[in-house]
Amino acid sequence: MFSRFSHILNRSTAGELLYNTKHLSGNVGLKHPLKVLVSLDGCVADSEDYFLWEYRRRYSLEPYVRVEERQKIPLAHQYGRLRPDLVQHVESILKTPGFYVKMAPITGAIQALTEMQNNEQLDVYIMVCPIQNSPKALHEKFQWIKTHLGQVFLEHLIVVKDNYMIQADVHFSRKESNEGNKFSLEATRISGNLKTDFAWTDDTWRNILRMKDKEIIKNARVEQNKTPSLVLTAVD
Repeated sequence: MFSRFSHILNRSTAGELLYNTKHLSGNVGLKHPLKVLVSLDGCVADSEDYFLWEYRRRYSLEPYVRVEERQKIPLAHQYGRLRPDLVQHVESILKTPGFYVKMAPITGAIQALTEMQNNEQLDVYIMVCPIQNSPKALHEKFQWIKTHLGQVFLEHLIVVKDNYMIQADVHFSRKESNEGNKFSLEATRISGNLKTDFAWTDDTWRNILRMKDKEIIKNARVEQNKTPSLVLTAVD
């Protein structure tokens, strides 16, 4: 259905991302596109809001966890801390046929991903986490991706239990505790990790890609300007 780490490169929209394609394709030593990972759940598909809406519709008198109080642990675990029997409510919703297909896209996410995918200097992948005890969930997430993002992202799809198992130049994901329409960004950098907030509806995500691009170009130039070492071999 999909291939891992396949490369699909298209012509970029001039001036849309990074600085421009001419700058990136110069002789600064860049050999590969910027690798970008984007988590599906809570970052592209609004799984949290949809779950809460369905939970309160079914169990209006039961305690619940607000979206801004959600942690990066399974829903069932967090609800179980409120009351152990709430775990059954959570699982009944997550196992409902069609639950993941019905998730709404987060505002601006589809447009941003399309823009990134159309830039030849970016290699973009969607990350999907399987759901324990819900074998249909993964198939429904594939359906969601195909419906909202198209076949191209099924060919740029990574299924992994832990997002941090995969390294990339930039990783867009849901913040552990989000505020409004902002999410956490994790950028893998030569000098260390950087985490900052971003929104799909403004230029913050583009600016993060520009920052990472500048860092790579700077380091490439440093490597290029290094004086090669001279090796002398004695000959008898």
